[in-house]
Amino acid sequence: MTTQRHALVPCAGTIASLSVRPWVDRIGDQGFAPMLITHPPGRFDRDTAAAISSRMLGVAHALGAAPADRTLPDAGERIAVRGGLVMVRLDGTRHMLTTPDSGDGSSPR
Repeated sequence: MTTQRHALVPCAGTIASLSVRPWVDRIGDQGFAPMLITHPPGRFDRDTAAAISSRMLGVAHALGAAPADRTLPDAGERIAVRGGLVMVRLDGTRHMLTTPDSGDGSSPR
């Protein structure tokens, strides 16, 4: 991502507003756990498409994401499941992205 160096570090409000849908999938014998992360529709005048795009680029940068045409980076110890909660560490902030573990195998493990 060419704009990563300009991405903002996600604030607690942005992180808390995100919707997260994790699941477990397979390609051949390789398992992986993608997460769909979306921003809610804008609620204020300041929530323009450009502002939301900037926030989401900041989230992508904090996750160490790669462009779609590149190999996905290994999440390593970025993701943990504890007490029915999936927690994702974001670089540059003390806040974590969290979502309930569905318990049906659809959340990353």
